[in-house]
Amino acid sequence: MVKEILRKIGLAEEEINIYILLLRKGSSKATLLSKELGIARTTTYRFLESLHKKGLVGANIQNNIKHFYAVDPERLPEIIEEKAEELREKVSELLSIKNKDFEKAKIRGRLLCPENQNFKIAETEEYKILPNELISGISTWTYGNKTALFIWSEPFFVVLINNETVTNNNKKTFDYLWNIAKNPSPQHLQKTKL
Repeated sequence: MVKEILRKIGLAEEEINIYILLLRKGSSKATLLSKELGIARTTTYRFLESLHKKGLVGANIQNNIKHFYAVDPERLPEIIEEKAEELREKVSELLSIKNKDFEKAKIRGRLLCPENQNFKIAETEEYKILPNELISGISTWTYGNKTALFIWSEPFFVVLINNETVTNNNKKTFDYLWNIAKNPSPQHLQKTKL
C-alpha cells in the first residue's frame, strides 16, 4: 500500500526502498544503506541524490561523515503540490513556445475543448466545444505516424507511440468527435485568441 502510493508520485523501486529504510532507521550512511539493500554504493548515492532533489531526503554531517534521513512523510502532499504548481507554471510557457513554432511552420491545429474552460489558441489553430463528460485527463496529439499521449495527473508523463495504425485510429476518432462537436460562439472565439 505504502509502496504503491510512492510509485504513484513517480519514485523508482530503489528510491522507495531507500526512503522506507531511512524512515525506519532515522538516519544512515550511504554505505550502510547499500549493504542493507544489496545495491552498489555508487547506485545508492545516485538514488539518494535523486530523492534529495525531489525533496524527500535530507543530509547532515555527524563526526565528519554524511548521514541521510527521510523527510517527514507528512510533508509529502506539500512537496507534491509544489511540484504540480511548478509544472502548471511551465505548461503555459511550453504552450507559448509550441504556438510560436506552429505559427512559424504554418502547422494547422484542431482542438476539442471542454465547455466552460479558459484556454488560449494560436492563430493557426481552430477549436470546437465538447461536453465535459467527453473530455479526459489525457491529451492526444497526432502528427505523421506518431501519437503522443499527455497524462495530466500525478505522476505527469508522456507516451509516444510511433505506429501508423494507432495514429490513423486516433485520427478517425478525433474526426468523428470533431463532426459532432459544437462550434464556439463569436464571443468565445474572441476570448481564446493569443
